[in-house]
Amino acid sequence: MQCFSIVVYFHGRAYRQDETSNIIIDAMSGGSFLSWCLALKVHPIAVLTNNPLHQWYKTRPSVSTVLHRSIFVLVISALATFTVAAPVVVAPGCAGQKLENGNGNCTPCLGIATCAYDVANMQCVNKPGGALPATLTTDKTRCPTLSQIAQENPSVADRQKAAAEFARMKNHIFVGESDPSSGRHTFTAFRAANKDAGRCDKETNLCAFKLTAQTPKTVWDDRAGKYTKQDVEDICTTAITLNLLHNNKAASPGSFAVQTKFGKSICVQHFVTKSNTPSCFPLGIHHATQFPVGKPCTFTGNDANTLTVEVPQGTS
Repeated sequence: MQCFSIVVYFHGRAYRQDETSNIIIDAMSGGSFLSWCLALKVHPIAVLTNNPLHQWYKTRPSVSTVLHRSIFVLVISALATFTVAAPVVVAPGCAGQKLENGNGNCTPCLGIATCAYDVANMQCVNKPGGALPATLTTDKTRCPTLSQIAQENPSVADRQKAAAEFARMKNHIFVGESDPSSGRHTFTAFRAANKDAGRCDKETNLCAFKLTAQTPKTVWDDRAGKYTKQDVEDICTTAITLNLLHNNKAASPGSFAVQTKFGKSICVQHFVTKSNTPSCFPLGIHHATQFPVGKPCTFTGNDANTLTVEVPQGTS
């Protein structure tokens, strides 16, 4: 940012620096000095008072003509203009919303009306006109999960592999298999084919059915105002990516603490077998804040507590 100085000289008066206010003032009366500098780190007064030409001016023989004095002050002003400069500061805008690792910082990014978050490339970009491409989002509620994976900084190859892995299990999660109890890891999908009693945690919005079975069915509550399909995809893709990064390229099942839009992390399992369709589901319905976000976690429980609500048999 260019720093500039403007000197206004009136009535032929000489100027000096006031030691208390650090402002150039008229030694007698009737004069003014205006110093405007947009780069506040460096003040042009320092250049004016320390400049050799100014030092000569203070000890020069008396000059009586107003013209001589005016020309001299204008020369000093010009020197300040070209001598004093601060580094160029560029407003960060969309591209400047970054994490320390260089990836986009989702939350501040989407706090700017003209920005969108590029999910595929983990960057904050200028929002294009018209409909957003599928790879861009302006939905702030996705940021807790998207920011977590951006912090992990996976390679392009790992991100692509995680997306392909989720594509393989998508129907299993949202639609289910021919067996009514297989897949269907959302509340509405499971209840459409099963009438078992269940329990939901109001803090995490996770539910469990078949509570007395050896392996209860855990699902995301996708009723109004809770998890969307996009939320589930973001969470599962994050869990898959973490398994790729930390568990021998996801050669075996792995469970990791994943942040959600509801303010609490949950334990999510990426289930892997050689013969069956892979899957992704909550490993317990309670929060996983006892585990560091992004790190391995274990079953959080399906027991009743003050934050749970019972789902009667045969109802939605």
